[in-house]
Amino acid sequence: MGACVSPYEYAFASVTCAVCSPSLRICLRPSNCEAMSGPVVDAEVALARCIEAMHTTLLASVTDALPQSTESMEASDAGVGVVDTVAQRLEWEMGVERQRIDKLVGGLEQHFAALERAVSSLPDIPADSIDRDIERLNTEAASLAQTMMAAYDEAEALAAQLEHEINSQPVPSI
Repeated sequence: MGACVSPYEYAFASVTCAVCSPSLRICLRPSNCEAMSGPVVDAEVALARCIEAMHTTLLASVTDALPQSTESMEASDAGVGVVDTVAQRLEWEMGVERQRIDKLVGGLEQHFAALERAVSSLPDIPADSIDRDIERLNTEAASLAQTMMAAYDEAEALAAQLEHEINSQPVPSI
């Protein structure tokens, strides 16, 4: 898991993590994910997959947008490139390009839907509520600490009293 990075520092890793998909170069599992809740890890994984899908779609779109040439070897040698506008026009008329775009967009929409589900499963608690809970727990912890210290002081006093009583008992000689 050497390729894992902090959840707040997602970056392209030079090595693919053992738990990641081989096609992805982003670590999908943060190294300290054990300290985070499951929904947070799931949301970060969905975000990483969404980013990778957008990258893949962008590359596919760029490749698809490049003109397809039907130049012959002689024309190529002469340095003249002829773009096959007839094939492009036919593709446009038949809606092939629209189908390819719809397929790419559909794939992205699936990733965005997964990301939306992951983010919506995150707990949404107002910050002031969390602050009140933290303050209440701190007060309770301080109270319990005082009670524990009082119990230790009482135990120490009892131990000293027992030691004094044991030491004050006469031991008969044999």
